[in-house]
Amino acid sequence: FHLALVPAHAGVLRQDLRSLFTYRNLGLAALGFGAAGAVHPWDDDVKGKLKGVAPIKAASDLSNLYGSSYFNIPATACLWAFGRATRREELRAVSSDLLRSLLLTQATAGPIKVTVRRRRPDNSDRRSFPSGHTANAFAVAGVMQRRYGPYIGVPLFAAGAVVGVVRMHDNHHFLSDVVAGAALGTLVGCSVTRTEAKRFSALPVRIPGGWMLVVQARE
Repeated sequence: FHLALVPAHAGVLRQDLRSLFTYRNLGLAALGFGAAGAVHPWDDDVKGKLKGVAPIKAASDLSNLYGSSYFNIPATACLWAFGRATRREELRAVSSDLLRSLLLTQATAGPIKVTVRRRRPDNSDRRSFPSGHTANAFAVAGVMQRRYGPYIGVPLFAAGAVVGVVRMHDNHHFLSDVVAGAALGTLVGCSVTRTEAKRFSALPVRIPGGWMLVVQARE
């Protein structure tokens, strides 16, 4: 009698890519980026009206940290490692979804930034479009909306909107950058493959000379 272990999570990233690059999502992306183009004429007007708004200024540091890839990707990776080490399967599953959505968001936003080369309002570089911070925040909201519904998703979408407003207030992005980032992040967050808590199944398989028990860890 033999025992074999079969990995079940191989290819999840390929599934994410297949789910993201569908004709439906490409159409939705066109609508989102079209909306960014539609609000482009108001870029300077909105930026000027946000200057000096006290509540936005108070939220600046926290929201910039929340949307930063330098914070949320390592933090999510640590959550995943903690969930796996402590066998907290729900934590491992949701952090896996979040981590993959953040990585895929930046892998998608980065080439667009390099291609478009739009100068930021503060003239610091040519990586303004789309807003990566906003995209990250909306990707997180999309994942949590799918897993836990609107009671969690809606507040996180609102938090993502705050991140976008702060990025405009701090002179890092225009309105159209934020709209494009929100559309991109939402598409990615709502498209990543949902990872389920790990379950184990066992199936006896006949082999020459006896039987083999195949134990599979399913996501």
